[in-house]
Amino acid sequence: MESVWVSFLVAVIGMAVLIKGSDLFVDSAEKLGLILGLSPFIVGVLILGIGTSLPELAASLVAVFNGDTGIVAGNAIGSNIANIGLIVGFTAFIAGNINLKEDISSTDLSFLVGSSLLIWFVFLDGSMTLFEAVFFLVSLVLVIVYTLNTGSDEEKDEEAIREKISLKDILWVIIGLGMVIAGAKFAVDSIIHLSVEAGVSTEIISLGMVALGTSLPELAVSITAAKKGRPSVAIGNVIGSNLFNAFAVLGIPALITSISVSEQMISIHIPFLLGMTLLFSFMCIAKKFTRWEGALLLIFYAIFIARLFDTSGVV
Repeated sequence: MESVWVSFLVAVIGMAVLIKGSDLFVDSAEKLGLILGLSPFIVGVLILGIGTSLPELAASLVAVFNGDTGIVAGNAIGSNIANIGLIVGFTAFIAGNINLKEDISSTDLSFLVGSSLLIWFVFLDGSMTLFEAVFFLVSLVLVIVYTLNTGSDEEKDEEAIREKISLKDILWVIIGLGMVIAGAKFAVDSIIHLSVEAGVSTEIISLGMVALGTSLPELAVSITAAKKGRPSVAIGNVIGSNLFNAFAVLGIPALITSISVSEQMISIHIPFLLGMTLLFSFMCIAKKFTRWEGALLLIFYAIFIARLFDTSGVV
């Protein structure tokens, strides 16, 4: 019993280091991007979307090299569910009403729904192959190219461009990335040990505990953006993060080894992700997230977590 609590404590510390490292990396990388002349739109979608998903990618890669691929799919799918149910729900509930004054591109939403459909289709046979991994990464490149083309005409931050790149910012990028990798290593090792001691599969723990922990950067970014009156950034961060989780967090590890999932994942968790993604897309089309809709998303996420541990036999 003592070893379970030790593993749990190390996992929490590991995820805390991972999340703080991601925060340092994103802040410094965002500043460097603006200085280099990238538009705020491109910096926001690519650096924030990809940067806040670094914890998921790092945890999945460490799991693959440890020989436990059960964490990979659970982490990516659980994080995407948490991003919509917990992060969008909590942000809308706290902020009151989120009105999207700017249009969320129908292409962005098409990519988002398409990514969830692809996950469902690919895992129907229980695993992701090398060919499917390559297809996912090609899809990610298309998303990035589209984003770059969309934001290419946006006005750049002239004040940031006049600044000089400092050694301090470069060091923080390196330190942040190092913390992400080290935190992921400690967290994943402890989670694997914890799952063995508790008699619960790593897939279940990754869908709940790991996914929740690695989604905290997205939560912080979205709440901050909403409080600053930039709701499109808050919602766009979730869209960018979910796309990266789907295409890269699943695709890159699958280049190394085949990623397998359980029957429960195919019949319950992936369909739940698809349903949440469709609901989120309808809310984006309406250009408004009310406090009640935020509460509804939070309730759905609570149902998902309750169902998750109920079917695992933990409760």
